[in-house]
Amino acid sequence: MGVAPWWSARESAGRVSLTRRLSGASLLALLVLVLGGGLVVVTAQQLGTAQQQLTRETRARQATSDLQRQYVEQETGLRGYLLTGEVELLAPYELAQRQLPGVRRELREGLRAVGGDAAQLEVLEQAHAEWDAYAREQIAAVGRGERTGPSSIGTTMLGKTLFDDVRSAGETLDAQLEGLQEASQRETHRLQTRLVVSTAGGLAALALLLGLGSLVTVRQVTQPLRRLAEATRRVADGDLSAQLRAEGASEVRELAGDVAAMRDRLLADLDRTRQALGALDQEDRAVRAVRQALLPSPGRVEGVRITARLDAAEGVLAGDWYDTVQVATGRLGVVVGDVAGHGPYSAVFALRLKHSLATALRTHAHPGAALTAVCAELRDVPAELFATVFVCVVDTGTGTLVHANAGHPPALLLPAGDEAGTGVRFEELPPTGPLLSSIVAGEVWEEVEHPFGTGDSLLTFTDGVLESRSPDGVEFGLDGLLAAIGRTPRQDPARLIDAVAADALRHARNPGRRDDHTLVHVLREVVGGPGPVLPVLPVAAVGGTPGG
Repeated sequence: MGVAPWWSARESAGRVSLTRRLSGASLLALLVLVLGGGLVVVTAQQLGTAQQQLTRETRARQATSDLQRQYVEQETGLRGYLLTGEVELLAPYELAQRQLPGVRRELREGLRAVGGDAAQLEVLEQAHAEWDAYAREQIAAVGRGERTGPSSIGTTMLGKTLFDDVRSAGETLDAQLEGLQEASQRETHRLQTRLVVSTAGGLAALALLLGLGSLVTVRQVTQPLRRLAEATRRVADGDLSAQLRAEGASEVRELAGDVAAMRDRLLADLDRTRQALGALDQEDRAVRAVRQALLPSPGRVEGVRITARLDAAEGVLAGDWYDTVQVATGRLGVVVGDVAGHGPYSAVFALRLKHSLATALRTHAHPGAALTAVCAELRDVPAELFATVFVCVVDTGTGTLVHANAGHPPALLLPAGDEAGTGVRFEELPPTGPLLSSIVAGEVWEEVEHPFGTGDSLLTFTDGVLESRSPDGVEFGLDGLLAAIGRTPRQDPARLIDAVAADALRHARNPGRRDDHTLVHVLREVVGGPGPVLPVLPVAAVGGTPGG
């Protein structure tokens, strides 16, 4: 009957709780994320710097190439001019002369940005300056008409030698920049590789941690909770000997222990209840006969499902009752009543009202007329004995519900379509006349018709439900009732009624009830549904105040 441990207490005490495991795993995952992310960020910054350096070196090489191209265009234009004397051939030379300062300035800035050898640029510029001095002399000589000198072999070879020096200095400078560019390319490739590896490694580490966390959760929480839920369902179905195994994480094992303790308490309470019922049965068989007579009649109409619950405050008779009456084909009457006073006399009065209202509904077929007819028969009843009653007739043919209310708490008409977790739409069906008493004999109760289509439902109750009070005096009230309705699946009336009853009891924070609690749910369903569900009345209280 107790919890079945899978390990010794010593082993259990040495286990780390799931909360600490998950906290440790989360901390480790955060550490991996921070370190991996930091490495990725640093690498990305370094890669960006390397790529910028590579871009600057590429621009410097381009500037070197432009400078050499300008020099070649100058030398070509000069050679043509010296051979032909045509001034037009000097145009490339003169254009280059204008563009060279800007190209040199760009190259000098590029060398400074990439850390290149500025001295080599000075060598290049010096070699070009010497060649340019030679070129100016030759241009001046041709301009003076001296064609022989510039065209001589010696002069030509001198010009070629000077320009070869320019070309050689330019190639040397380009080779230096090419070396820097290759080094930057290698660094960029290395950083790209490191970025990919660090990103993939971090993701793999996180995936591994998530996988391990999922495995631990499944083995230590999900599977043990599933087995515990299966065992708990067997207990809920009445198998109080079902074994509740303590396994998995310490939190789950503690939960299993608590559930087992609750099951054992239920078993003990059930045994005491059986003993009490046996004693009452032996003590007064007349009480049992009255209780049996207060059970609802087996009225049934296809397409209308009735689900009800009556919890007595104490004893074996309640001042509350409910009933169903088949008024005609396709028409079902529903009655919920609450008698004032205490003791067997009140219970007998409730029994009288139950049968009188059933007869009146079959005779008059209307809620208001039935209340009027019953009230007229109460002239012999003492004034201090009275009752509140809610009566309605559901007509599946017309899709309507007609109600009359004799001082009873307003019932709630709930339209179809609402789901659990959403707001509760409702219409209150308030009193349409005074409560039932001999002092109002001859009173006429109005009745109100409402649409009542497939999926619509009605919830009616006695005031004991609404007036459940917490230790500080706060009533359960309509707000508590609507909260319970709002989070319960509307398509399961039995579960909805149980949820309301449990919430009212929890609100009072007291294992007992100060008043009877009665709840009746009327559901208009598709024809061919299960029909009325009228459970046997549980142990009920003897009499009660209005609402009890």
